[in-house]
Amino acid sequence: MPCLLPYFELMAKKTRDTLRELLESEPTSWHRDDLAHRFSHYALDSLIKQGTAVRILPAIYAARKWRVSHPARLSAVSLWAHNGVAVTGLAGARLWRLSDQLPSRIDVICRQPLHITGPTWMRIHTTTIPGQSFIVGGVRVQDPEDVVLRTWNTLDPDDAVGFLIDAIRSGHVAAGKLIARQHQYPRLKRRRALIDLLALMERGIDSYLEYLAATTVFDNPEFADFERQVRISAGGQRYILDMLDKATKVAVELDSSAHHSSDAARRYDIERDANVASMGILTLRFTYEDITRRAEWCRDKVRRTVASRRVAL
Repeated sequence: MPCLLPYFELMAKKTRDTLRELLESEPTSWHRDDLAHRFSHYALDSLIKQGTAVRILPAIYAARKWRVSHPARLSAVSLWAHNGVAVTGLAGARLWRLSDQLPSRIDVICRQPLHITGPTWMRIHTTTIPGQSFIVGGVRVQDPEDVVLRTWNTLDPDDAVGFLIDAIRSGHVAAGKLIARQHQYPRLKRRRALIDLLALMERGIDSYLEYLAATTVFDNPEFADFERQVRISAGGQRYILDMLDKATKVAVELDSSAHHSSDAARRYDIERDANVASMGILTLRFTYEDITRRAEWCRDKVRRTVASRRVAL
């Protein structure tokens, strides 16, 4: 009678190889019971013993190559979490496309204490604040307003301002809704700063550079006549001016290096300024370095230009 051992060993190896290919094919996590059912406990335990498969959360496994992958960790949280547990913070913001920042840890919120110690890359919060959650990208996540407010609480002040501006610009969350929702958060950090920033954004602030200009440079009463984010048509094109004094037709444009450094961008700005000038509007441009390093110089240039235009009227 022929020996069947080599055949069974060959089939076991084939099963392990197939399982390995599945685990390594994409950055995702799997529940142990699902893998054992589709393949076998023996195949899974063999890969765990070899170090090819590693535990991400209790009963949740992924290929070793994905052990620090953000998508794999997110899918692990999704498999591990039960009703009432949802992703929040920067991880939730990425899911809602409010921000493209990659978080160093995943924040989750729950209604009841979990009484467990999570891994270092996961932070568990308990809340009594009512709110909704939704499935986004296969992961349960808090609604956008709650995600933004909780992220604001976890970031340093400067990072929080930049994050909030990006979140509003994404179009997936509105300043007015955040102002209404913040009352539900009794421990909200820097509440006054949050409300003031949201009010500025409702008035037209659209970038971090514009925020700096509005709060540290052109925050004096002498610049109160300037309107922000003014839409005009000139030279057959439509433009949005960062700041405009309609009485003297003086415009202020704030040029970040990210959007105004290429040759194409510079050519666009030259054509734009020429078209705007055809309507009698004089454009003053300031860079990030101007706004952050020589605020008084910026104020003086605008002040003198406005004064000279008033004389000419």
